[in-house]
This record gives sequence, C-alpha cells and structure tokens, in this order.
Amino acid sequence: MKKKRKQILEVFHDHYNLYKYDYKIIIVKSREEITNPDDYIALIQYVENRMPENQIEFVDDEILDKFSSHKYIVDELNDINEKQNLYDDRVLVYCQPVYNLRTGRYDTAEALMRLNLPKIGMVFPDRFIPIAEKHNCIHMLSLIILAKTCRQIRKMLNEGYVIKRISVNFSILDIREKSFRKMFSAS
Repeated sequence: MKKKRKQILEVFHDHYNLYKYDYKIIIVKSREEITNPDDYIALIQYVENRMPENQIEFVDDEILDKFSSHKYIVDELNDINEKQNLYDDRVLVYCQPVYNLRTGRYDTAEALMRLNLPKIGMVFPDRFIPIAEKHNCIHMLSLIILAKTCRQIRKMLNEGYVIKRISVNFSILDIREKSFRKMFSAS
C-alpha cells in the first residue's frame, strides 16, 4: 500500500508541477470504528476544513480521535436542536457577576453558556459555537440561554439581589433572522 501511495503521489506531483492548481489531499485508511460510509465523507470534510492549500494529510489516530469528538458534539447539538427543550440539562448557563466601579456593587452580569456532554464533559463556546452555527443548531442554543437566563434572573430577584442588567450574547446568524428579531421587537 505504501509503495502504491508513493507512486500515485509522484504522478500527482509531476502533474502539479505542470499545471500548478491548488490542492488538498487526504489519505485515509479504512477503519473498523467507521462503519457508516457517510462518516468517511464527514471525516474528509473535517480534515479538509482544517488544512492549508497544497498539503497532503495522512489521517492518523490523533486526527481520528479529534474527529470522533467533533462528530459527537455535532450529534449532541443535533439532538438538542431536535428535542427543543428550553431547559436541556446538557446546556449550562452561568451568570457571571460584573463589578460596577461607580456603585461598588455587583449589579450586572453576563450570561455564559457551556455544554456538559455525557461522554466528553465540559465543552467551551470557542469549540461548540462554530459547530452549532455550521450545523444550524445555534438558534436553539440561543433560545435555551435566553430561557435559562430569565429563569436565573427570577431566582436571583426572589433571593433579594439587585440586578440592573444581564448581558446575553447571540450569534450574528440569529440577529439576521427576521423571526428571531420579531421575538424582541414586541417587548
């Protein structure tokens, strides 16, 4: 197999030197853990999105592990999106207090979202937000953070806290959606 691969790449490089078209080559050996042909396509797309032009990538165990983790996050986000449970336990919301220098009090906060997934634990926004945006799951996550933040505000007010504002971040993809904007224009 290595000999054949070397021959193919030599022929490719000869043609590349002639035509100079940009390329990305991904070499994947069949894997027992990948049983669905669509997963090979997803693996190739996953690797291709992360590599620069004019490079050859050999998929090894480390890349496969990263892909498996990525695929698991995609599957969990799709499940969250399909179930449409505004209080899904996998989505955690923390209200981080913000100290007001003028008043000398913590009177505002920022809502922070995390995923807590059974197989891999805590997942931070820099990892799951781009995945959610790419797979059209961001809107549901935005609705969840809003619902959970409102619930937390009610709890904090009932406990006697003074809250002037809690900031909630939304994806630009949400803000562009007319239906999402309409939810807030009536309030």
